[in-house]
Amino acid sequence: MLSSVHDRIPELYPYCYFAYSQALCLFFGRYIILSGQGPQQGDPIGPLPFSNTLHPTLSSLKASLNLGYLDDITLGDTERGCC
Repeated sequence: MLSSVHDRIPELYPYCYFAYSQALCLFFGRYIILSGQGPQQGDPIGPLPFSNTLHPTLSSLKASLNLGYLDDITLGDTERGCC
């Protein structure tokens, strides 16, 4: 995700590096869980780097129907016979 932001949105990279390059401490009661994989749910800027990372893959697909909104993706195409 960080390399995608660096390549496609370089002006946002310093912020994303600061926010996501280190594991975060998540608190659950008396337990602390380290989380080091991308933005957390509820992160206000999280959808941007997530979508930025996914966009090149969605753009490369050849399906006639190719819709994506964050992590909801729909693909469809016409049925083709095999013989």
